[in-house]
Amino acid sequence: MQRNRDKLLNTVKREVLQLRSQSLHHAVIVNLVRQRPPQQLKRSWDIEVKVGKRPSFQLPAKISIIQVFDRMKGKLLILGNPGGGKTTTLLELARKLVIRAEKEPKTSIPVLLDLSTWQDKNQDISDWLVNQIKFKYKIPKKVIRNWLENQQFLDNSGDTRSNPSMRSDNC
Repeated sequence: MQRNRDKLLNTVKREVLQLRSQSLHHAVIVNLVRQRPPQQLKRSWDIEVKVGKRPSFQLPAKISIIQVFDRMKGKLLILGNPGGGKTTTLLELARKLVIRAEKEPKTSIPVLLDLSTWQDKNQDISDWLVNQIKFKYKIPKKVIRNWLENQQFLDNSGDTRSNPSMRSDNC
């Protein structure tokens, strides 16, 4: 079981690093760091936060995405305009969650999945998760089901734009 966990964490870690290195945000940071003196970069997700029925508010600049995630007890939906930093924010969160999972073996394992692949409205989300994780990360279904039953996953799904089945009654 530990071998599969380590394999998954290493795969997710490589995936996050690869995706981050290909992002426009990464290119901007590299160029800013090269400048003398390096410019301070504002986080890309300085947007309003809305929790339940309370009014929305701006987060202080010193708050990180992992702090927001923890404060919301792992329930977070990132919305915004195209190019607004949603993917960059998701990848930063995934990176921090991988680091946490490496240090704390009992911590949930983050995975990156594309929700637009969940096309069958009649398919249970747990079955979809098992199939996606098996296909993408090459982990045996039995292990995945065990992890799901023991809540060992943090699903960092994204890209719901093209999926009409992603309504609140399906999630």
